[in-house]
Amino acid sequence: MERKSKVTQSAVNANCNHLQDDNKNVTVNAVIGVIGGSFSTVGDMVKLWRDEQAAHSAPLLQMPESVNQAMNKAAFDIWAAASGLAGESVERIQKEAGGAITKAKAELLEYAGEVSRLERELEQANLKTIEQIKKANEMQEDAVRLCRINPPSRRYLLS
Repeated sequence: MERKSKVTQSAVNANCNHLQDDNKNVTVNAVIGVIGGSFSTVGDMVKLWRDEQAAHSAPLLQMPESVNQAMNKAAFDIWAAASGLAGESVERIQKEAGGAITKAKAELLEYAGEVSRLERELEQANLKTIEQIKKANEMQEDAVRLCRINPPSRRYLLS
């Protein structure tokens, strides 16, 4: 059986660079698929390649402390301005909502008064209707009693 050649860091680096240049994901399995080797061996080498890439892309210059302080002050000033504007907006909205609530309460009282008035009218109309029904029943009883005492003649019934 033929033994595969030993995997080297330079071979892994070259393969990782090739994958990256082709805009492909640099994975341990992709490298193994091309050059062979075990997952643990190639995995360590790919990790080392990634660490080297990260070190190359790290900024060469550190930002001066005065720039950091200026950025922090600017961020603080922006946040303070945004907070102030938000607070003003909240106050305005609360004031508008308070006015709307006051107006709605006044309308509710007005409607409640109208409902009470209409309920009283309905009660009076119901009482009047009951009285009229009583009178109509009394009149009907009187008519029935009169008909028993003086039956209508046959001539009126046929016409």
